[in-house]
Amino acid sequence: MNSSNLLTERYLRNQTTLSLIDQEKLFNSKVLIVGLGGLGGYVLEHLARVGVGGIRACDPDVFEASNLNRQLLSTEDGAIKHFNKTQLAKERAQAVNSSIKTEFFSCEFSPEMLSGVDLVLDCLGGAKDRAFLHNSAYECGVPLISAAVAGWSFLVSTILSVKNETGEKIEKQTKLGELMTRIYINNEQSLEESIGTIVSSVNLAACIQSSEAIRFLTGDEPCLANKILLGDLSVMSFKTFNL
Repeated sequence: MNSSNLLTERYLRNQTTLSLIDQEKLFNSKVLIVGLGGLGGYVLEHLARVGVGGIRACDPDVFEASNLNRQLLSTEDGAIKHFNKTQLAKERAQAVNSSIKTEFFSCEFSPEMLSGVDLVLDCLGGAKDRAFLHNSAYECGVPLISAAVAGWSFLVSTILSVKNETGEKIEKQTKLGELMTRIYINNEQSLEESIGTIVSSVNLAACIQSSEAIRFLTGDEPCLANKILLGDLSVMSFKTFNL
């Protein structure tokens, strides 16, 4: 894609927030989205619209009626017919931006999916399989942006491939996965299941994930690099902690 193609109406309103160089960096980037439910649907929408040129995503699930309260890709027809989430995600991404290249897999995450990607976005529901994803990203040296939602509350964290002074990787990705599992599992049931999820907190968490992704892919330092943001919309509380 050359510069003249980027100077179209599609990206006109990205200027001057994003420069032409930023836009080119986004188009030449490739990300992996793990999970296409509440978080993943909004993240896919944001990254496709902003012009991330390569998007790979996976989710083995189908849409159900309980998804309709918060998931962008969920429709009444899709819930009745139990469409694969990847099927509607692919259609949506191409309808939004036909110039990007997409890959969708109707299966669980596997480490092979990390090959060739610049960034992975953890959009899994609850805490199931998060530790495996985080460990895999750590082992492959792929930066990760993770989010989780329960009721009005949410957390978002960006874990870069961090090395200490001796060149050894610091296990912040694995620690984050363990932390999220402890926070979001209660009596072997995820808080997402026990107290529910509402569209406002899901959408906001996805917005923060997407913003962090755009900053990283354009070469800026993510605001939540090796930090964790905890938010509670019921009292409009937002706190950031170092990992």
